[in-house]
Amino acid sequence: MAMLNAQASELAEIWSENLIVNTPRLGIAGDRKRLLAAVEAGAVAYEHYDQIIEKVRIEGDTAIIMGSETARTGPNSEPIRRSFTHTWIHREGRWRLLARHAHQMKE
Repeated sequence: MAMLNAQASELAEIWSENLIVNTPRLGIAGDRKRLLAAVEAGAVAYEHYDQIIEKVRIEGDTAIIMGSETARTGPNSEPIRRSFTHTWIHREGRWRLLARHAHQMKE
């Protein structure tokens, strides 16, 4: 999984050029190049990353995926639990992530 291994090249293949992300840590970020650079620099890296897809809705060339995820940044780190919504678009025969929203869940 690209997020677990911090592989920017894999993420670049699935992220839309117009990707926009809203996360508890980064806020709203609409610059794909900056996000890829953060991954390459190790600023966005996880030792553990598990994602559970709970709902998928597809309408034409758009898919909405909702679920939950758990991540750890290191062996002794507290788990980070988030809910997420991803919006994917189908262009030129490929699905690409257009938008991501994540919200940290309270225990």
